Formats: sequence, structure tokens, C-alpha cells
Amino acid sequence: MAFRGLLGSLVSKAEGPSSIRAPSAGGPGTAPAQSPILGRAPQTAEELASLIAAARAAIRDADLVGRQLEQGGEEGLTDAQLKRWLAARGWDPARAARDLAAHAAWRAEFVRHGRVRECEVSREIGQRKLFVQGVDYRGRAVTILKAGNHIPTANQLEVQRFYCYASDVAIAMADPERNPEGRVVFILDVGEFGLRNFDLMGAKTLFGMMSAHYVERLSHIYFHNAGALLLQLFRLVSPFIDPVTRSKVVFLPSDPQEAAAILAKDLDVAMLPPNLGGSSLPIPVEQARAALDARRAPEAPASYSGSATDEAPASDSASASDEAASDEARAPASSACSEDAVVDFDLLAASKAAPEAGLPLPAEIRVMA
Repeated sequence: MAFRGLLGSLVSKAEGPSSIRAPSAGGPGTAPAQSPILGRAPQTAEELASLIAAARAAIRDADLVGRQLEQGGEEGLTDAQLKRWLAARGWDPARAARDLAAHAAWRAEFVRHGRVRECEVSREIGQRKLFVQGVDYRGRAVTILKAGNHIPTANQLEVQRFYCYASDVAIAMADPERNPEGRVVFILDVGEFGLRNFDLMGAKTLFGMMSAHYVERLSHIYFHNAGALLLQLFRLVSPFIDPVTRSKVVFLPSDPQEAAAILAKDLDVAMLPPNLGGSSLPIPVEQARAALDARRAPEAPASYSGSATDEAPASDSASASDEAASDEARAPASSACSEDAVVDFDLLAASKAAPEAGLPLPAEIRVMA
């Protein structure tokens, strides 16, 4: 008996904290439930369920976190949400719970109206640099950033809001049947990228948002027409990028036909603008947002009937793009910004810098309603 006790103690110590013990479903003679190992993807549905339960239990106030997520316009504390954070945090329930709770608090504070409103990112929208063309064969939204239209700014608050705005649009456009994880394909068109567009701070902000708030949403980032300048920028930013995110970066060949052949494996190239080898008009992100809003509205036009994630067949992607691009961007009245509710980003930045410099606050600081 003493030997058995010693052996049991040694086995218990050998397992240590690297495994999570799931309670046995039965009594004597019943095989114990499988225990998932931290740092390893679950091998069975039972292991996944055990990890999700452990992550949920590790959140101090699950009800609060769920409310904060919904207040910020996201799904609540669902199993799918927990699964994404587990995958992004090495299948460690404690890390996933901690970072998800922090994200929920950020989301509730940062996206106070359930979505970022167009007036909060008007400068970024005005640059006409980001487009959402529809979905690929796997139901993932295809988002294009025209880097040559990007103008760097010291105001990273608006950059964060714009990334949040654009990401939410792309995720909402995903087909839930073919793409239940809401993943997004990102094409960075750097054909006209120059020194005036060089933005190390903006790149760090973008990749930081991916790692901290949009985990497991990115499928791939394709760099199109990349040159030496962009490669240098990527080398500078790489140390700040999460390894999982970094592994999803793909530099397309410089030859247009070879690049199109790679993209054609996942999407109908015709849905892309002509400069990327397609035949469709680019669809600005705010027009894609308006199309989603119109589909959800009871009085939606016939051309936008159906659910918010329905898309035209791949063969009709070009005509669908033309139709969406011809519509005027519009936002629902509930998301419209009054003049007094608009953030004056220059004054906001000044208000933060003034105390540090020993200066009085600006006379007028306008904040969000």
C-alpha cells in the first residue's frame, strides 16, 4: 500500500501543472475523461470542451465580460469566442481568460456605441485606402489596403479606431457557414508605396491590434507589388509581431500572372480591382458597411435582400461589386454623429500632451457623446 501511495505521488508530480484534469463521467470501471495538455491543440472534442470550460471558469466575472463584449458590438462570451482566444494563447486557459477579459474591458470603453462610427474615422476614410470586395471561396472577406493612399499620422487613436471599424466590417461580411471563425483575407497593395507612405508607428499599431484584439481573425496577409522599401519596413516591424500572425504574411511574386495564380486558388480574381488583375470596381469600406446595414434593415432594397453575410456566387462577383460600389455610403441614424459628438483629435492629443509639458488644457475639448 505504501508503494502504491508513493507511485501515485510520483505520477501526480510528473504530470504537474501541464495538464488539466477533467472530472470522470462515471464511477469505478468507467474510463476517465481525456485531459488536454497545455500548449497543445486539443485532439478530441472532449479535450476542446474541457479547455473551453477551464477558460470560462478562469474568468473572475464571466457575466461582466459577456456584457462588455456585447456592449462593444461583439458576440458575447460564447464557446466560439473562448476557442479563438485559447488558440491564440497557446491553448492555455489562464492566459486566454486573462487576455479575453482585458479585451472585453477595452472593447466596451473603445467602442461605446456598439460600433465605430464613420465620423470618428473620417480622416482615414477620406484617404480612400481600404476596400472590401466580398468573400472568397471559403467565405472569408477579401480586404484590400492601397498603401500608396495612406498618409501617416501621429494620432494613433484614430488609426486604432479605423482598424477596428474596418475589421468589424470584414468580420460581419464573412459567410458563417463556410467561415464560422470569421476569418479575413488581407491584400496589401504596395505598388505606389513611397517614402511619404512609410509609417512604422502605424504598422506597429496595426499588428498590435491584431495580436491584442482581433485574435484568430486573420487568414493571410498578401503583400502585392512589394519592393525593397516595404521589405525593410517589415523587417523593422517583425520583432513586434506575434509569431502566429507573422507566419500568415505572404509576399506575392512580382510577376502579375504568378501573383494572380496564387490568389486564384482561394478567390475569383475578377472580384479584384484591375490593378490587382481583376475587373471589378474597388468597394470602399464605408460602402461595404452601408450595404451590410441596408441588408439588415427591414426596408432593405431587393438587391440587398437576405442575411448580412449572403454573397453573390463567385461567377457573379464582378457584377455584385459594381452594384455595391455604385451605392452611396450611408449609415443608420442611430450611428450618426452629431457635431458636438465628434472627436477633435488634434485637441484630444493636445489635452494629453499639455499636462506633461506643464501647459494649461485647451479651452475647448470636444468628446464623444
